[in-house]
Amino acid sequence: MCRLLGWATRDPATLLEVIGQEALSRFTALACLHSHGWGIAWRQAGHGVCHVKETRAADRSPVFLEIATTLRTTAAIMHLRLASSGLAVSAVNTHPFVADGVAFAHNGYIPDSVGLLGLLPDHETARLEGETDSERYFAVLRNRAHGRFHPAGIQAGIAEVTRTANPLSLNSLLLTEGRLFGIAWHHRPGDPGGEAVAGYKTPAYYDMSYTYTAESFVVASGGWQDKGWSQLSNRTGLSFGSDEPDEFSTFKLIDEAGRAAAARPGRQLPGSMPPGTGGDPS
Repeated sequence: MCRLLGWATRDPATLLEVIGQEALSRFTALACLHSHGWGIAWRQAGHGVCHVKETRAADRSPVFLEIATTLRTTAAIMHLRLASSGLAVSAVNTHPFVADGVAFAHNGYIPDSVGLLGLLPDHETARLEGETDSERYFAVLRNRAHGRFHPAGIQAGIAEVTRTANPLSLNSLLLTEGRLFGIAWHHRPGDPGGEAVAGYKTPAYYDMSYTYTAESFVVASGGWQDKGWSQLSNRTGLSFGSDEPDEFSTFKLIDEAGRAAAARPGRQLPGSMPPGTGGDPS
């Protein structure tokens, strides 16, 4: 189980500049529990999506502090890891996972991760490096995206995962050269399978929320935010792209029964954000 933080900005900025010192301190403090490694992936002009990750806790890492306060970028995703029982604390199991110019970080648990292997062609299975359900989930999404991430492909991938592997939570962030996606999909107490989640963490542990200004857009899992954040509804995806700099959009995710829900209209951001660095939208 993990913590997620993703952001996009009008102009290159550090995480410290985006959320402020007090919020950065609260987020970093989560590493006391989520102590099994951390990682970040970011857009870098002319280099696509770059990443750094460590197996030490973020609150004990000089590299984490340096990156949070000095790395300037127009979009990034960050992850604090709390390893699932039985999974090694190792570089290959540390998020974000990066493949084909896309970075992915997950907060959740998929009990039947072996079932995910059946959704993958042999060449994708051969590319897996670690043993986590998260990396396999990412591979399913990539396989359904056919090289270009978009809401319909994410909907199709999540529908397959939910029909096959009975996940408890698929909350995640995706970063491409042109787009940042946030995914809120989890069981709550009272949902089928939700009892397992209720006993594992607090009911609010899987909540995802976002905040935006004319300068920046931030989406994150909970446990550290102050006032002014809006909750991302469960079974909903969020898309923010450099090709549509003045708005973000949300889209419904297909549930475990395979029922498609209608898309929701985008929301206007206050102010105007010119396109950031990166290539064509993915």
